[in-house]
Amino acid sequence: MEKKDKTILPLDIDQTSFFYRFRDLHALQEEINVFLEDRNFMKTRDFAHKVMFSQEIKSNNNIEGYLDDINLVKNIIRHPSNVLNEEQKRRILNLYQGYQYIAHHKDVNPDTLKELYTLLSFHLLNDYEQTTMGEYYRQNPVYIYFSDRMDVEPEQGIEAAKIPEKMQQYFDFYHQPLASQDQASIYIHSQILHFFFCAVHPYYDINGRTSRTMSMWYLLNHEAYPFIIFNRAIQLDKSRYYKVIREGKKYHNITYFLKYMLQNGLVELEKEYAMQEIAANSSHRLSAADYQTMYYILSMKGNWTLADFATFYNRLNDKKSFKQIYDSMLVSLFDKGILIPSKKTNRFINETQNQFFTFAPNKIEQDKELPHLCLKK
Repeated sequence: MEKKDKTILPLDIDQTSFFYRFRDLHALQEEINVFLEDRNFMKTRDFAHKVMFSQEIKSNNNIEGYLDDINLVKNIIRHPSNVLNEEQKRRILNLYQGYQYIAHHKDVNPDTLKELYTLLSFHLLNDYEQTTMGEYYRQNPVYIYFSDRMDVEPEQGIEAAKIPEKMQQYFDFYHQPLASQDQASIYIHSQILHFFFCAVHPYYDINGRTSRTMSMWYLLNHEAYPFIIFNRAIQLDKSRYYKVIREGKKYHNITYFLKYMLQNGLVELEKEYAMQEIAANSSHRLSAADYQTMYYILSMKGNWTLADFATFYNRLNDKKSFKQIYDSMLVSLFDKGILIPSKKTNRFINETQNQFFTFAPNKIEQDKELPHLCLKK
């Protein structure tokens, strides 16, 4: 299906096929495959399950604008009866149950997608959305909003009558044999599925979470376990994520979407390797909050100070005070010797003097294996 430098996909909207330029992705594919060669700890189902529950639940919801703290996610999964906010509880438990479903079912077809969507959307659809759903997909138009601004017009999803045909294309492509079974090629296939599901928009709501969960399902079924972390990358750059989806739909060229997913996926793999090295060099057991803190630090592009960490944290979680963030996220890693304080600044926050910090030198070092991370000295 190749023409010059294009890979033409058997997926179309309004009889215009989508394509991508494979030569623009080749170097990234090679870099990812080389990076993963000796990273065997990421290539197990146990690793996939570890990051799915509950880190990827948080990230998948975060993309939709829900800023649930990692400890809250874990508490809701363990003790749902203690949570009074029904909508908050449902969006977390639904993903948890959806992930359990894809972890234990291999068959992917319209009926199993219907079962998955029933889990993901349980008690989250309004009366109109429930009563006008067809056997499998929506029966009426849907509008897709990418901005809160009133002057930005929403896009309209494809006509409801065309959805069964397009979803059949989706399932045919899902089961299409791959020319290459390397990890990056599997990941690319999963992200083409991700994009096309978003383009079809078969439901009134929960399309994004379903599309990303379906891509995770593909990765699980093809044992491409390292890439289960792909939701984490999107949550850090959501505006560009939605932009490359819109542009891919407009021009039928999904090269930039795939490049975005590959570039960010590689950075996330490096972060995961760095966190594994830190954990391996620590004599202490690390909690989910410890991993979340390390992940945020590795994702920060500016200064590593207490105040900068608090600002970054509040971007991705329901806002907390500086003291709450310091006590719940940072203190543990200072006590365990993973983080060490550095010079102080002239700024005070609630009577606490702001200061720089870094990872302890004996825990992790910047090296040529992590070219996309900046581990500050």
